[in-house]
Amino acid sequence: MAADSAIGLGDFKATYLENYIPLSSSSDVYAGTRSILPQTYLEYAREDLEDGRESRNLINAVGNAKRAFHLQVELLCDAFAFKVVNRQRHPNFGILLDYLRNCGVVSPNILGRLNKTRNKVEHEYIVPSEEAVEDYADIVELFLMATKDLLDRFPTYIEYELMEDDALDYSLNLPQVFKAEIRMTSGGIVLSSREEEKTLAPADADYFVWLSAIIRNYKI
Repeated sequence: MAADSAIGLGDFKATYLENYIPLSSSSDVYAGTRSILPQTYLEYAREDLEDGRESRNLINAVGNAKRAFHLQVELLCDAFAFKVVNRQRHPNFGILLDYLRNCGVVSPNILGRLNKTRNKVEHEYIVPSEEAVEDYADIVELFLMATKDLLDRFPTYIEYELMEDDALDYSLNLPQVFKAEIRMTSGGIVLSSREEEKTLAPADADYFVWLSAIIRNYKI
């Protein structure tokens, strides 16, 4: 494929990333300004269950697991520039979850399971079963593990190389090398190929299409 025949950025779609593999990348750490970590709250939840299985222990364990879940969600939203996109001072938690879904951070199924248990305990005033609490803590732990690398090694720059194999549609004339930069906390994506460059702001219609494609294809 000749380099000068490659399509321009105006015609390059986010779905084309499936044809590329990361060639190199750089990352940054997002620690936030909180004085406690989500993992610490989860440890408190485990300790609540170790102390006993009375109603107080079960409810406290859910409360601490919920705090771990909430804090991780807030940290992720901060890293992915939620405050730039949404100016609400105290947004509904569901808005934060929807934002992470749009960013491609984690699958809707995991978020849905987490929030369902949280709502049942918090809003229905029930005492959860031991099994329900243990399941909730386990799911929260999986969520923390699945998203930890995005905070420890937030992808600020990725350079992709085209995979030229039997699955590639050569008629697309995709460029050999494609680059993406994500601006942590401030928002914005810079796409570049050859000597072209395109900047997407969070308000742009295809911003989250690109962001979710990059994050879902991101490999540490």
